[in-house]
Amino acid sequence: MVMHSVAFLCVVSYHQSYTEGSSIEGYWFEDYVSLDDHDELNPAVMTKLGCHTSENKLFYTQKANGIMGMAPSRGGGRTVLETLFDSKENPVDKSLFSMCLATWGGQLVVGGYNATRHTSSVSWAPMSTDRGYYYISIQSLGVYPEDQPSTVKAVTGAKEISTDQASFGDAMVDSGTTYT
Repeated sequence: MVMHSVAFLCVVSYHQSYTEGSSIEGYWFEDYVSLDDHDELNPAVMTKLGCHTSENKLFYTQKANGIMGMAPSRGGGRTVLETLFDSKENPVDKSLFSMCLATWGGQLVVGGYNATRHTSSVSWAPMSTDRGYYYISIQSLGVYPEDQPSTVKAVTGAKEISTDQASFGDAMVDSGTTYT
């Protein structure tokens, strides 16, 4: 972050470059955020947001109209998620979030998950955040017959490649940024 001071006005700016070559820059400000259409179910919380003053490359061609970083805090302040988790006005039962990514846009749920978006039971995996991003340890890997529907692939027809966790390492959990 670069800090500029003009008279008594303090403006803190940011610049973020991504692997594929696009970048954004702008300044930080605080405002209220609510992730639901019904204010009575999800009151807004005050949090830090970024206002882009410059965008290039993929930011012009993507359908998204903004970015909400889900990464854990790197010591530079509280994230939007941390603010929502700790909200006194709208306490969540669990400090977790779930994302359903789909061609129709997807859904973000804070504090749980939407069971109507799943065709089978949910498998939970602990995630670590000490590297500045979410990751999981891979325990096994399977190859499934191509002619089986995805719901069947999850439970039948797998060919186990290895059960030695050390041979797989860790995998970053990413919703589609330039890391993937």
